[in-house]
Amino acid sequence: MDQEIAIISSGQFQELVSTIDSLKKAVETGIKNSSSKIVYSEDEVSKLLHLSPKTLQTYRKEGLIGFVKPKNGRRILYTAEHLNIFLKSNETRAINGKIKNVF
Repeated sequence: MDQEIAIISSGQFQELVSTIDSLKKAVETGIKNSSSKIVYSEDEVSKLLHLSPKTLQTYRKEGLIGFVKPKNGRRILYTAEHLNIFLKSNETRAINGKIKNVF
């Protein structure tokens, strides 16, 4: 095995340490965020979106909102991505004083 010795300046060393610290913080933040809730129950989504369970069921049947139903399971689950897509597809804005859907 060839081994090389690299000589770097104090400034380069400090920059390297700073970069490593930044990466460490990013990884720690990612780990914390990944431990947060990643799926939501039908009841939670109903409350979050202020929709009745029946309306949510209709939206599922019409393909307006994505969902996950585990194999051999009865529960309907929603991911944050499902909710974000649904919200974006129903985004509205006022254009020239008139409310218009943006999709």
